[in-house]
Amino acid sequence: MSKGQETDIRLYGFEELYEKLEIMPNKVNSVVDKALKQCAKPVQEEAKRRARKSKTPGGTSGHGHMADHIEISDVEQKGTEKRVIVGFTKGDNSPFYYAKFIEWGASSGPWSSSHYGKKPFMRPAYKAKVMESLEIFKNLVGKEITK
Repeated sequence: MSKGQETDIRLYGFEELYEKLEIMPNKVNSVVDKALKQCAKPVQEEAKRRARKSKTPGGTSGHGHMADHIEISDVEQKGTEKRVIVGFTKGDNSPFYYAKFIEWGASSGPWSSSHYGKKPFMRPAYKAKVMESLEIFKNLVGKEITK
């Protein structure tokens, strides 16, 4: 550059870029929540397929079959960790509370392993579908974030 000559450089679009960067955490949170719910579905379906069903059409308790009540929880967040639960929890006291005893076994009572027997169905369903679920998660998040 010769002496005395000025160069004016102008860059445009920073306001738009700043706005997009500012809303990105909310978009990422929303996308991850949606992807978690979607990627849990293959595990849910496999668990329903593997779960015991009574021989009576209405189920043993009149509430239907345990397999028909394997649910996906809402997204839970602790710090930076997010999760959904497929199935039941330790504290479940629904009409299908006994599902946890079938999955984990019990030391005494009518659901004990000596009377009824432990017959896991949730863990095998997870193991069978974990790779499919990860692929769903990866594809959904990748597609949404690059929009």
